[in-house]
Amino acid sequence: MTNEELVLLALAGDQDAYISLYNDNLRYARSVCAKLLQSWPDEINTVAHDALSLALVRLSQFKGTGGSKFRTWLYRITRNEALSFLRKRHQPVNDAVSMHILYPSGDEFFAEPTTKERSHVVLETTQLVDMVMARLSMMDRDALTARYLYGLRNTEVGITMSAAKARLHRALRNARAVLMEIHERNLRR
Repeated sequence: MTNEELVLLALAGDQDAYISLYNDNLRYARSVCAKLLQSWPDEINTVAHDALSLALVRLSQFKGTGGSKFRTWLYRITRNEALSFLRKRHQPVNDAVSMHILYPSGDEFFAEPTTKERSHVVLETTQLVDMVMARLSMMDRDALTARYLYGLRNTEVGITMSAAKARLHRALRNARAVLMEIHERNLRR
């Protein structure tokens, strides 16, 4: 049974559907949290549970019309809960997001810098990515973070494969345009 079918049953009062939605999606919520809460591994299960519980409490707000998927909705709730957790602990949210977007497989950039120059380059790169991300639309930011921060494949974002590819392509094109604009502005100085 699909998540969307379970949502309809749960909204009709079927308690087993609520339990199935929780059990079927807990692993997914944990994986979303794990990407953001790398420094807080003991909190991943708690934040994932809180996010999933919040989604089930607010299930009546899910708009499954127009082909939207429950997992897309759950992803947003889970992401927001994880970011909220980080903000409450005064953790630098944008730095982690930026480094993953710019260097999706570059774990070496999270190692302690060996020189002052390397530290400076990482800081400048992070600031540049932050500037680009701040100027993108929420849809573009979500497409980039889903792919490069959370490592979600096109089929895992809750929309059709072609729509996910188009959204990611558009987000990358817009990010490149913003980056070029920043670069040109810096050249004029």
